[in-house]
Amino acid sequence: MTEPQQHFYQAIGVVEGILTLRNPRSFITVGDTLFHAYVPKSVRKKCKSGQVQTFRVYPQIRHTEPSLQIVSVVDSKPTPITLNGCWELHKGVPHFVIYRNGVMNPGDRILRNVVPVVWENPPPADGQFWQAESQLRDGAFVVTKAEGPFDPPPKATEYIPPQPKTLKNLTESVAKPQPSASTSVNPLTPQEIRAMATAVKAQVMCKLNQVPKHRELPDKRVEFFLADGDRIFTVKMKPKMFKKLTDHGFSEWVASITGDLGPATETGFELENASLQIFEKKAKAEPGAEVKAEAKPEAKTTTSQAIQRTAEVKPSGKKSLLSGVTMR
Repeated sequence: MTEPQQHFYQAIGVVEGILTLRNPRSFITVGDTLFHAYVPKSVRKKCKSGQVQTFRVYPQIRHTEPSLQIVSVVDSKPTPITLNGCWELHKGVPHFVIYRNGVMNPGDRILRNVVPVVWENPPPADGQFWQAESQLRDGAFVVTKAEGPFDPPPKATEYIPPQPKTLKNLTESVAKPQPSASTSVNPLTPQEIRAMATAVKAQVMCKLNQVPKHRELPDKRVEFFLADGDRIFTVKMKPKMFKKLTDHGFSEWVASITGDLGPATETGFELENASLQIFEKKAKAEPGAEVKAEAKPEAKTTTSQAIQRTAEVKPSGKKSLLSGVTMR
């Protein structure tokens, strides 16, 4: 640990794991736990997908789950992950918040890293500075050693959440006075949110146009997986229903799988009580496919033919005023 007068914000460590390079998201397996991993292009060339390597990493949080940013590939042994930051509340829950130590250029973004940890007998989350060491256990950053509290070192600047710049926001900011700190709404704790939550039944619909890779379970059901970005839904259905995906006889088709949102898994959620519908996808007619017959030009009518046609016209039922009059 550093001396009190040498405090600075930092979050970094060295881990040993197996990196799986994929697009758009990569994964790293540390021990028995799978983490999302951000791998810059400059580091990808040195990474060997599927092999055990040692990486220098930054701890991060992504979609409320811990993740790792790969900084470089190193030859040193794994070391604890250093967390030097302020122990403060983030959305009502204590986190280590690591600010930037300074800004090198005026255009630098002001970032802060919010890291969730498991800390036995934690101190009050009053924003004081702590120097801690943590290890990855069961998918979490577990604090194993800590020194403090100390007065927080200078930050580059206070973090202000960005707001979209729209004409409506600019008009409202000018027309309405900014609310004072006393009228701001305090964030809710997870316990308060659970107490306010209304019970519902969530359903999910997945669309696909190809037969997914699958396997047969001991209970004869067919298991397969549907991925929507980082979310993977585990589906289990009877063979008779799954057979509809292979024996429908359509050349172009789309299937709709609907089910209840079940319990969470390591990769996403289970899709319970799944039902299946298959629709034929008919190809649209190409423009100009039906060629209309060209209209034949009408023959020109001569003056004699026009006179003859006029003479052949049948007289109407009304009598003419000159009928019965003899012309001299």
